[in-house]
Amino acid sequence: MHSLRNNLKWFSLILITPAFLYGQSSDLRVEKEFFVNPRVILLSDFNFTGSGSSRPLFRVTLRNLGPQTKMVVLGFQVRSRKRPDRPIVEAQSLPFPLSPNNPIRITNIDLVRNRVKNIKLRYFRYNEEVAQNLRRAILRRGRLPNDVYEIIVRLEEANNSNNRDQIVEALVINNPTRVDLLSPGRIADRGRCSVVYTRQPQFQWLSNADRFIFTVSEALPTNTSPEDVMQNRPHARIILKRGKDFQGAPSIVYPSTGVRPLVEGRTYYWQVIAQIETPNGFIDIPSEIWCFQLARLNDVNRQIVDRSVRSSLRRLLAGSRFSQLLGPRGPLKDFQATGVIFLNGRKIEITNLNAFLSNFLTQKPEIVSVSIE
Repeated sequence: MHSLRNNLKWFSLILITPAFLYGQSSDLRVEKEFFVNPRVILLSDFNFTGSGSSRPLFRVTLRNLGPQTKMVVLGFQVRSRKRPDRPIVEAQSLPFPLSPNNPIRITNIDLVRNRVKNIKLRYFRYNEEVAQNLRRAILRRGRLPNDVYEIIVRLEEANNSNNRDQIVEALVINNPTRVDLLSPGRIADRGRCSVVYTRQPQFQWLSNADRFIFTVSEALPTNTSPEDVMQNRPHARIILKRGKDFQGAPSIVYPSTGVRPLVEGRTYYWQVIAQIETPNGFIDIPSEIWCFQLARLNDVNRQIVDRSVRSSLRRLLAGSRFSQLLGPRGPLKDFQATGVIFLNGRKIEITNLNAFLSNFLTQKPEIVSVSIE
């Protein structure tokens, strides 16, 4: 049991909407007061084996709506939907009185420690065979198999099984969230770092987590490894939350304020840590470390990017009354791209500009007005 608990504690359960199953004619009620409400809870928080300290995961109220005191039995289960006939954990009380005017409130801690007044457990069983199967699955696949688990609290009249009620709280088991970096740059220990041509690159990654720590650090001559670079004073360290700082796939454009600016010609390493909330704090899941080098304004590569931007703008303005803006006497004849391009308030990478314009021009747009700042 101890070994299983150690194996399971690194795997997460995500709470989903509970289902309520009530008896049709029952005068007994199990009412939900509280179920833990972080995004993730850990199996180890249940403390099924009774050792250590449990976490407050739920609280329910048991009620008798009838006119007379009844002798009732309380049942508790945690089971997999794949194998509902083989509960992982199950407990049942001895019959106890439940009067109409005295509802009883219980928590998971009360059940594990068998400390509810007037309620004594008949048994509290932990399925070691299921535990062994889970342990073998972890060793074989390196992860806990996905499944839907249910926590069931049932109240039943001792001599009338038709008079009963229960709550079923469904939980989906999920492996710790991965963080896969997309751009800019490449994995830090796989050759030369990629070159980036803007001081405000857009950082993108994939993950289903809701909270991240985004960090960028400059590589120094004294650093000996990517991990060593990430210990330097960060140029940027920002907490990002889904729904607040980004929608959909997580990303961030390097800010122009509140951080140390990126310097041309220098090399930077970046990493994202997903923070998974649990009742006992956060689990940190780090990404790989990527790197990139910021190009110099006067180097050949930067000139190529400038020419690419000019070409894209000429294609866009061609045939319109604005085509001379880039001409020898036009106001844009000597412009240089800053690396920051906006479309409806959204920043676009210079390297994506030609592809964007190609798609845009197929829609035969009409230019109505142009303003130059």
